[in-house]
Amino acid sequence: MKKIFFALLFTFILNFSYVFGYYSSSTLIDFLVHENQVRGRTDRLGVLFGSDNIRAAVGLTSADTLSGVLFNNFNNSVEPGEASFIFTPSILGAIGYKSEAFAIGVAYEYTYKMQAYSVHTPAITMTALDDAFRVNIPVSIGVGANANIKDVKTELDGTMVISAAPEFRYYFGNKISWLDSLRFYVNYGHAHIENVLNKEEYLDQSSFGTQLRIYFKVETPNVLVEPILRLQFDKAFKSKYDPNVFEVQNVKDNFNITAKSFSPEVTFYGAGLPGGAQGNPQIGTLRGGYIASIPSPFYAEEPYRVGVAIPVGFTALNADKSIEFYLEPSISYTFIDAADSVFFNSLKDIERKDPFHAVAYVLYGELYFRPVEQLEFYLEIQAGGSSVATESIKAGTSTVLNANTGFSWYF
Repeated sequence: MKKIFFALLFTFILNFSYVFGYYSSSTLIDFLVHENQVRGRTDRLGVLFGSDNIRAAVGLTSADTLSGVLFNNFNNSVEPGEASFIFTPSILGAIGYKSEAFAIGVAYEYTYKMQAYSVHTPAITMTALDDAFRVNIPVSIGVGANANIKDVKTELDGTMVISAAPEFRYYFGNKISWLDSLRFYVNYGHAHIENVLNKEEYLDQSSFGTQLRIYFKVETPNVLVEPILRLQFDKAFKSKYDPNVFEVQNVKDNFNITAKSFSPEVTFYGAGLPGGAQGNPQIGTLRGGYIASIPSPFYAEEPYRVGVAIPVGFTALNADKSIEFYLEPSISYTFIDAADSVFFNSLKDIERKDPFHAVAYVLYGELYFRPVEQLEFYLEIQAGGSSVATESIKAGTSTVLNANTGFSWYF
């Protein structure tokens, strides 16, 4: 029980990284603002280039759950001659136009998970008011197919997952001395999984979430202090399915349904979390490929989540700016309940009466080394919360070294 509580405790910890990249459709909001550069991290590589008016970017990210794995042969047969390599990339291309009045860019990202499922993500990004107002709107469309690899069959023909994640920012500049920016996020997802043997039988799941971040600033002689207030609400809508086909325990209403997080049944062929999707009930359970929002063995019907996080950022540089250090302690409170019921032990359906309450603390840091102005080495360190080394939740406090390290070359 204690382990489950700690796992729950950290599920609301937000992404603390301040580093922007050009690797995926979700990181394009500064695409039209930043200077030319090559940026590499442990599992990704991005290039931003162009003139003052025409901007372009290319990015490559691993779509595998094992961070940084682009090629693997983990599922090879032990029989001679059966070796094969699986390629699991996510590839981005973007182009934009910038003028004094406004800037606009478009992008396309292709994510290959396995033969039975891939994701197409067009995105549009814009800036206005001297780059003070910025918008990024990626829309991901996951499309299922049928695959038969090494006698392991996954049938997802008729499956479609659509998710949108608009992001809006406004930077105050010098207009308000104590306020840096406002950032607003919206997340919507809908998944449709059909029974390939009977198209009238299906599973529909949807989720909606919003997040507001308010960035304050306090300038001192040696340290820039940035208190941040983060407010978040997530809601899982009631799944729609034929009760004659499904067992309710196999339908996990989820807070955050996205096309990229959807997992084919054969998860070791690429990105995916345990408990994948299958559209053929004769092969596996007809279900969506998502982890339950509430850690196993709990599951809930129409759960919702309210969270408040208060990070405080501290930035310090040495005299010649060759070394920069960013430190961010954060505390958060999370409340999770369900519109209907929360159950413990899906086999016995023991109802839990109390909602979940959790308070979590995380200490996060970034370190930059710049031997020359154009070249930068980057290192992260984090203690507590969920590990940034993998997508899994760590139960208990952990220290993560080199969880995300790499370089930037500005040209």
